[in-house]
Amino acid sequence: MRARVGHRCARWPLALALALAGCKGQGGGEPSASAPAGRDAAAQPAAARDAAVAADARPPVAAGPLDGVWRVESLVDAGDGKAVGAGWTHRVFAGATARMVTPTDVVYDDDPGEDSAVVLDPSTDPPGIEVQIFRVPAKGGRFLAWGDRGTYRLDGDRLVITWRSTVETLVREPDAALAARLAAAPARVPRPTRVVPGLATFAWDGNLRWWSTKVELDAHGPSKLSFEGPAEPDAVFFTRARRLTAKLQRTAIEQARAHAANKLLALYNDTWREAGDPALDAAGFAAKLFIEGVTVFEDGSAEVFFYDSDMFAGHAVVVRLDAKLRPTDASISG
Repeated sequence: MRARVGHRCARWPLALALALAGCKGQGGGEPSASAPAGRDAAAQPAAARDAAVAADARPPVAAGPLDGVWRVESLVDAGDGKAVGAGWTHRVFAGATARMVTPTDVVYDDDPGEDSAVVLDPSTDPPGIEVQIFRVPAKGGRFLAWGDRGTYRLDGDRLVITWRSTVETLVREPDAALAARLAAAPARVPRPTRVVPGLATFAWDGNLRWWSTKVELDAHGPSKLSFEGPAEPDAVFFTRARRLTAKLQRTAIEQARAHAANKLLALYNDTWREAGDPALDAAGFAAKLFIEGVTVFEDGSAEVFFYDSDMFAGHAVVVRLDAKLRPTDASISG
């Protein structure tokens, strides 16, 4: 079974609480401002992010000095210097955008753009860099940017970026033909879908190897639901998906919410609560959790990702469920 990183950072905003689940090097999702406090501001998180990017009148500073195709030479932990497995082979910088390239990935015709905004700060020594995977409207007219930030050193055809948790060394791609191919927009293919009577239409993601749909898991509207599985599932796979979806709707989601409140309430009240904000009880805490997405793995266990209503500065609240969909752990991620 695949490693349980709920969503891949390179797939925002489709992958909901995805970078928040520990994508090293590209950004664990440190927010740069407060997230919206109420559900109205984030009733449809992915749509809000898309709108925020379109509406923001402050374009990032052009990233001209880094323009080009860069091959990853190494990625190491910033603390102990040990090698970290990079899920990408290249970075492509173009103007004020950047894109990570993973040659084995499939790009589907309904995927959003893979480019992330890049902001450079030449006023510091070494210069600063921030990759913004998406932006969300925030309090006081500010916006919230998820991604990663750090510093960089550019020495001819060699680029070293020191992120918060990793150090990434890159060299300009010496193969001109490969560089030209990677710099171009990736080819797109149709996304396979399956209609499941009595449930929904599922869409396949060959990169994450799961089937996803939108379904109402509680009273707050549709949420993304993904089932890990084969590219060519049989009828038994979707029969199981229907059964597990019903159990999530009946009991598992509310049990996950209550478990998160039980495990994380003290952490919020004692550590994360801002001065002047009232302390919450378990019911008040649970009421602030809204489903971002659910991933069910092949063994029947699952992860539920909740939007935190700004209790933890926009970090996702993640509840893990066992193979009987009973909650076993709760944490904040990102």
